[in-house]
Amino acid sequence: MLTILSDITGIGAEKRTPYDPVKELPPGSLEGKVYLVTGGHGGIGLETTRFLVLAGARILIGSRSSNKVHTAIDSLASSHGEFIRQKLEYVELDLASLANVKRCAEGVLEREERLDGVVCNAGIMALPYKLTDDGVEQQFQVNVLGHWLLVNKLLPLLEKTHELTGEISRVVVLSSFAHNFISFSPLSSPSLGSVSDLNKSHHSPWLRYSVSKLAGIWFARELDRRGKGRGVRSLSVHPGFVSSNLYDTHALARPLLRFFIPPSRGSYTTLIALTSPLIAQRDWWGEYLVPFGKRKEPRGGKDARREGECWKDPSSVHSSWAAYFQGLKNGLPSQQAYQSPPGLVPSLGDSLEGPAPVSFAVDGGEIEDHMKVQLLVRAFQVRGHHIAALDPLGMQQADLDASTPSELTIEHYGWTEKDLDKEIELGAGILPRFKSAGTDKMTLRQIIDTCKKTYCGSIGIQYIHIPNRDQCDWIRERIEIPQPWKYSPDEKRAILDRLTWSDSFERFIASKYPNEKRFGLEGAESLIPGMKALIDRSVDHGTKSVVMGMPHRGRLNVLANVVRKPIEAILSEFAPSQDPNEEAAADVKYHLGANYVRPTPNGKRVSLSLVANPSHLEAEDGVVLGKTKALQHFEGEGDSASAMGLLLHGDAAFAGQGVVYETMGMSDLPNYGTGGTVHIIVNNQIGFTTNPSQGRSTPYPSDIAKAIDAPIFHVNGDDAEAVTFVCQLAADWRAKFKKDVVIDLICYRRHGHNEGDQPMFTQPKMYEIIKNKPTTLQMYTEQLVKEKTFSDEETEKHKAWVWGLMEESYEKSKEYKPTSKEWLSSSWDGFPSPRELKENVLEARATGVDFDTLKKVGKAISSTPEGFDVHRNLQRILKTRGQSVEEGKNIDYATAEALAFGTLALEKVHVRVSGQDVERGTFSQRHAVIHDQKTDETFTPLRHLSDSQAPVTICNSSLSEFGVLGFELGYSLVDPALLVIWEAQFGDFANGAQIMIDQFIAAGERKWLQRSGLVMSLPHGYDGQGPEHSSGRIERFLQLCDDHPFIYPSAEKQARQIQDCNMQIIYPTVPSNIFHALRRQIHRDYRKPLIVFFSKNLLRHPQARSSLDEFGPETLFQRYIAEPEPEGFAKPEEVVRHILCAGQVYYTLLAEREKRGLKNVAISRIEQLSPLPYDLITPHLDRYPNATTYWVQEEPINNGAWTYVQPRIETAMRETENHKTRRCYFAGRGPTSSVATGSKKQHALEIQQFLDAAFDLDAHRVEFSQQSAHKKGDF
Repeated sequence: MLTILSDITGIGAEKRTPYDPVKELPPGSLEGKVYLVTGGHGGIGLETTRFLVLAGARILIGSRSSNKVHTAIDSLASSHGEFIRQKLEYVELDLASLANVKRCAEGVLEREERLDGVVCNAGIMALPYKLTDDGVEQQFQVNVLGHWLLVNKLLPLLEKTHELTGEISRVVVLSSFAHNFISFSPLSSPSLGSVSDLNKSHHSPWLRYSVSKLAGIWFARELDRRGKGRGVRSLSVHPGFVSSNLYDTHALARPLLRFFIPPSRGSYTTLIALTSPLIAQRDWWGEYLVPFGKRKEPRGGKDARREGECWKDPSSVHSSWAAYFQGLKNGLPSQQAYQSPPGLVPSLGDSLEGPAPVSFAVDGGEIEDHMKVQLLVRAFQVRGHHIAALDPLGMQQADLDASTPSELTIEHYGWTEKDLDKEIELGAGILPRFKSAGTDKMTLRQIIDTCKKTYCGSIGIQYIHIPNRDQCDWIRERIEIPQPWKYSPDEKRAILDRLTWSDSFERFIASKYPNEKRFGLEGAESLIPGMKALIDRSVDHGTKSVVMGMPHRGRLNVLANVVRKPIEAILSEFAPSQDPNEEAAADVKYHLGANYVRPTPNGKRVSLSLVANPSHLEAEDGVVLGKTKALQHFEGEGDSASAMGLLLHGDAAFAGQGVVYETMGMSDLPNYGTGGTVHIIVNNQIGFTTNPSQGRSTPYPSDIAKAIDAPIFHVNGDDAEAVTFVCQLAADWRAKFKKDVVIDLICYRRHGHNEGDQPMFTQPKMYEIIKNKPTTLQMYTEQLVKEKTFSDEETEKHKAWVWGLMEESYEKSKEYKPTSKEWLSSSWDGFPSPRELKENVLEARATGVDFDTLKKVGKAISSTPEGFDVHRNLQRILKTRGQSVEEGKNIDYATAEALAFGTLALEKVHVRVSGQDVERGTFSQRHAVIHDQKTDETFTPLRHLSDSQAPVTICNSSLSEFGVLGFELGYSLVDPALLVIWEAQFGDFANGAQIMIDQFIAAGERKWLQRSGLVMSLPHGYDGQGPEHSSGRIERFLQLCDDHPFIYPSAEKQARQIQDCNMQIIYPTVPSNIFHALRRQIHRDYRKPLIVFFSKNLLRHPQARSSLDEFGPETLFQRYIAEPEPEGFAKPEEVVRHILCAGQVYYTLLAEREKRGLKNVAISRIEQLSPLPYDLITPHLDRYPNATTYWVQEEPINNGAWTYVQPRIETAMRETENHKTRRCYFAGRGPTSSVATGSKKQHALEIQQFLDAAFDLDAHRVEFSQQSAHKKGDF
C-alpha cells in the first residue's frame, strides 16, 4: 500500500517520500503556466516535459535539433492525444553558442506574455577536450555558462510573471552527484587549482564534467540570492542515477544502466523543485535536492570566496566573468560586478516568478506499477474510443482503423498475464469515483475491464482535447462510475415506445407507398428515442423552445414522432388531395419545416420548430443558430437556456461541407453564441455511394468539433439505451457549460440513397450484412424480454396498437386539407397569413417621421459620454453628422441609415446589423461603435436613445458569408417587429453565400412559405478597383426575381406588386431613400427580403445629400425619380433622348451632360429595380414623346440590370401613347468575363466610351434596330 506523506523529508531523514507526478500534478493543475525546459526532448527532460504538459502547462522545448524535438512531440501526441501539440513549442537553443543563447532569449521575451519557470536540464558529459567558439571549455559552457546567460536574459519575464500571478517563478538547475569528486586542495586527487585548469587538455573529461556540475550548484545559489525579494527563486537538483542518453557514448557505464532508475523517475526531483508548494513552506530556496525531494548540503557548497577562486586566473574564461568575481572581491553588488561580453550577455537584471502544485517523492516497484496504471487509465481516457464497439454492422472501426493503440495493451507497460492479478489501490488518476463508491482496490485485470466497459463499449468518448479541467472532470464524474445509467422499467417502456413508433412509421409508409421516395430512417431508428430524451431533459433544464435543422434523411420520421406533426398530414403529402391553387408549400415533402408545441412527460410544454431545408446539405445550419439566438432575445431576454439549437447532420456532409465549420466557429462569438448547440451526426457510414475513407481525411466525421473544444460522444445506434444516455448527457452538458456538444450516432442505411436506389452496385459487402441484420427494435425487444422487463406478448401488443393508430391516420389522410400553418417554421401571431396576403391588397404606408424625433436621434448619434476619448477625425465626423440633422440639410447616407435605425428603435423595433466590419463600416462611413482612444472601451450611440427603446445590435461577424448570412436569415424569421441587415464587406463577396441567396432568400417563401424581412446591404460601384471590388452582381439578383417581363401588370397587380414579389431590389441615389427603404421593411403587414445596392462613391459625394424635409411626415420611398427639369431645360417635346439609369452612374451622367451643355437629354433614375415601378415609369415615358429611350449603366452588357430592365421597359413602352413600337437602347461597357478592369487608365477609357454612346445624339433619330445601334458602338 502506498504511504503518501505530507512533507518532504529534511536533512538527515532516512525515509523517502513517495512522489507520484500523475497524482500530484493532475490534469489542469498547471493550466495557463508556461515553462522553458532545455533539452526537453529526451531523457529526464522529456519526462519532465511529459508530466508538466499533462498537467496543463505549455512547454517551450529548448534544443539545437528541431528534428529531435518534433520527434518527441510526435511521440507525446501519439501516447497522450493530439491536444498535446498545442501545448508544446520548439525554440532553437544552442548552449555552445552564446550568440544563439541570446537570440533564443530575445525571441522568448518577444513572443511570450509569461514564463513561470526554467528547467536548466540540457547537458553534456565527459566529452573530449574542446573549446567553443566563445573560447570556453565545451562542458562548462553548455552545462553552466550558456544556462547562466539564458536565465539572466529571461529574468525580466520571470519577474513580470511573478507580478502577474503572485506566485514564485522558479529556476531549477540539474547538477550531479559528480560534484562531490572535486577538491580545491593540491593534496587531493583529483584536484583543481583554478578554473584556468579547465583550458588545459591534460585534465580528464570526467573532472571537467564534475567541475561544471559543482558550478551549477553555485549558479543556483547565486541566482537565488539575487532573485530573492523579486519573486524569482532557484534550486539545484541531483536527479539520481538515471539511465539517460548521456551514457550512450560511455561503454564502461552501460553495464551499470540496469541498476539505474528510468528517466520518468529521474524527473521527479526536478518536478518537486519546480512545482511543490512545500519548497516555499520549508524555505528551501537555493538548496540542493537529491532523490526524491531530500535536501542535502553539497560538497564545496556555500562559499562565494571559493566560487570566485575558481576564476582567479583571468585567462581561464572571458574577461567579463573574471571581472565579475573581481568585482565581488572588491565588494560591488553582483549587478555591478558583472559585465557582459559585448553583444552577448545582458547586464544582470532582476525578476522572477512562478508555479505551484506538487510535493512528495517516490520509490519502489509498487509505486512504478501505480504510475503505469495511471498512464494506462489515461490511455483509455484518451484513446479508448479507437477500439469501442461502435459499428452496428461490425465490419469496420468507426475511426477507419482496425489497429489497437499500443498504449491500451499490457505489453506496452512491460506487464504480462501474471501481472493481471496484482492489486492496485484506487485513487487520483485511477478510477477515483469507484473508490468513493466503496471500492478501495482492484486487480489490474479489473481495472482494465472497467476501463473497457467505460470507454470501449457501445459508447466512445473524446474529451481529453478540452483544455478546461472542470469540464473534463465533469464528464469523468458522469461516466467513470460503476453504473453510468440504470433505467427503470417505466423509462425502458418509454424508450421502447419511442423506438416502436420510429420503426413502425417507416415500415407503414413503405407498405402504403412502396414506390415513393421518403429517405427513411431505417438503420438509425434509435435517433427518435434519443432526440426525445434530449429534448425532455433540456426542457427540465429550462428550455422553452428547440429549433431544429436536419437533412432529408429521416425528416418525415422526425416530423411525425418528435415534432408531432399529425401523421395524416404527412400521409396526405404522398397522395395530395388539395387543389393545386390552394395554399401550399411548393417543395418536396422531405424538405418542409413545421412548428408545433408539444407536452413533455414531466408536464411542461416546449415549442419545436424544424426549419425547412434545401437539398444543399448543411445549408440550414446558420439558419437554426440565428433563429435560436433571436428566440433567446425575444422569449428569454437573452437567456441561452430559453432556446436551444439542435442540428442533425449526415456523416459525409459534416466532414465535407465548409458551412459546418463556419457555423461552429460562431459558437463562442459575441452576439452570435447561443449557449451551445447540440449536434447529432446520423453516421450511416456512407455518403450516397461514397465510402468514409473516400469522403474524409480524419478518423471520424466529428473531428472538426475539436476546434471548438466540444466533447464528442460516439455511440452505437443499435444500443437504444446507450443512445438515450448520451443524448441526456449532451443536454446536461449544454445546460451546465453552455457550449456545443456532438453526438456521433453510428448506424447504417438499410436501403440505398433513396428507397428505389440499388446499393449493392457499390457496397455489396455492407449490404449483404444489412440484408440479414435484425432491426434495432428487434434487438431491444429481445433484450427487454430476456431481462424479464416485458414479455413477448406485451411488446407485440404494443406494436399492434401503434400500427392501428397509423391505419386510422391513413384513412384520415384521404380527406385531409392542409393549411399554410403546417409548414411555417415560425408562427407570427396577429400577422396576416399567406392566404390573407394572397387575397387582400395591403396599402403602402408613409414612412416619414416627425422632425422632433429625427433631431432627437440626430443628437444622440453624434454624442458620446463625458470624458470619452474620441479620435480627433471621428470627432469632426460626428459633429458634422449632428449639424446636418439639426440644420436640416446635407444629410449623407450613413446619417440617413442611422436615423432609420434610431427611429425604429424608438418605435420598439429591434434592429440588428451584422457582417464583416459593419461596426465602423468597410469604407469608414458608419462609425456605429466608437472606441475610446485611451481605454479601448466602446460606445454605441444608438443604444442610448431612450430608456424604453428596443435594442440595437451592430456587430462585426466572423469572416464568413454563407454561415453568417444564414444566421441573420434565421434571426429574421422569429418576429416581424425586427429589422435584420446583413452587409457584405464588398458586394463582390456576397457570392460566398450564393446557396443562401438562391435557396432561402429568393425562393424561401415560394417553396416553404417562409416569411422574412431580411435586408442584404451590398456595396457596389465601378470605381476602378478591379474585378473583386466593383460589383455586387446586380444581374444575378434580378435574374432571381419572379415578376413576368412581358406581361404588363394590371392596376390591381401594380397596387400589390411588392406583396406578390419574392424580393425587392433597390439601388438608391439619395440618402433619404435608404431611410425610407429600411423603415418600409417594418411599416407594412408583410415581410419581403430587400436587396440594397449602395454606392461606395456616393457615401461622400457632395451631390448625394438629402434635406431633413425628405425624412419628415408623409414622406416615403421614391421608387422612381424623374428628370427634375431644372431651369433652362428643354421643353418636353424637344427632348431627344430619355436616359434611364440606376445608382451612382446617374451622377456621372449628370456631370457629363453639364460638361457638354446639353439641355435636351433627360436623365431619370429607377431607384427600385424590382419590382419595376410601371405605374411611375409608363406615364413619364410619354412626357417626352419624341425622345429615344436609353438604358445606361456602368456595368458591362452581360452584367448589371440591362437584361432585366430591357424587356420590362419595353413592356412599359407598349402601354404608352408615343413609344408603343419603339425600343429601348443600351449604353454601357462591352461584355466581359471578369466584371471590371483593374487598370485605372482602362477604367477611365471605358467610362468615356459609354458616356460618348449615351450622349451621341446623332447616332439615332426616332427608331433604330438594336443591331444597328450596336454597330455604332453603343456598348
